[in-house]
Amino acid sequence: MITIFSTHKNFEGIFNTIQINALSSWRALSTEIEIIIFGDSKGGKEAANEINAKYSITMLEDNVGMSQMPEEWIENIPLPDIPNFDPEWNEKYFKSI
Repeated sequence: MITIFSTHKNFEGIFNTIQINALSSWRALSTEIEIIIFGDSKGGKEAANEINAKYSITMLEDNVGMSQMPEEWIENIPLPDIPNFDPEWNEKYFKSI
């Protein structure tokens, strides 16, 4: 299965047309493609419903049914050298619904 992840600007004016066209073209590829729209952009949830996509205001795995990424995929990726960098992404970093 192919999954397309996407974030968007607000679905207003010309951006509504552009983004709906892009989402619709992805959906036209196959009904089997999983499309997940992230973010709290205005109209995002309605756009997801229009093309039968999943919608999540955050990227928490419980919201989109994603499984944990295997450790071997990320074990050799260097982390940023930033003071007080916290590599853990917890619920505190996301907006609540």
